[in-house]
Amino acid sequence: IDLAFYSKRHRGPEDHDALASAWVASEVILGEATLDVWIGDISVHKGKGKREGAVPLGEMQAAVDEAVARIQAGLPAEPFSASSVERMPWGLFELQPRVRDEYPRRLDLRVAPSCHKVMLRAAQDGTVFDSRRYSRFGELFVYVKTDGTVDLSGEKYADRGEMQDAITEALEPRGLGAVVGGGTGLKYSYIDLALADPDAGISAVVEAMRAGNMVKETWIQFFDARYANEWVGIWDDSPLPPGMEA
Repeated sequence: IDLAFYSKRHRGPEDHDALASAWVASEVILGEATLDVWIGDISVHKGKGKREGAVPLGEMQAAVDEAVARIQAGLPAEPFSASSVERMPWGLFELQPRVRDEYPRRLDLRVAPSCHKVMLRAAQDGTVFDSRRYSRFGELFVYVKTDGTVDLSGEKYADRGEMQDAITEALEPRGLGAVVGGGTGLKYSYIDLALADPDAGISAVVEAMRAGNMVKETWIQFFDARYANEWVGIWDDSPLPPGMEA
């Protein structure tokens, strides 16, 4: 949710004091939790604010609450599970990544099927991601990333489909989560997950990947900005994911 403030005294793009005041006002009125999870861009413009959709500061909290409620109403009405994602409409996204020496996070993604298109768009467009905006039930969105350019001869899973099946079998019986998408990149492959119990779900995925003798260059990483520097290696001696520091 973007916030635009209007002031007759605004002096233009160089009026940094006005922008700082807008941030302080937003935090005071909405609270830090709402600001962190739901608020996107905050801007200040010259004007009286008497325009369609504008509200006085006294009504700002109610207006944001209504916007949050509208967003939540459009989210899936049940937790993600193998059965629920089968009923959801899936879409296929195509991207055009730039060739690089290495690909942190998901920068090499070319083709991505997903049943949660809003979540995927947010994950790819540089928005500060927070799982709480994309699930009514507190699920955490993570992804498995594996290197497709190393020696894969020892793996027991023939392709990403078999990996997804193994992860589904590990998560579904215990109600831990579901596969909600995936993707193929220039170098890496991806499987996107919604985890109802992150700790138990991550452990189950690690076990499934080890059972398939996945290469060491396989990791679980997080979409959320708050966990951007955290990762889980499938093996104890898995190297650092690209772009991560020890």
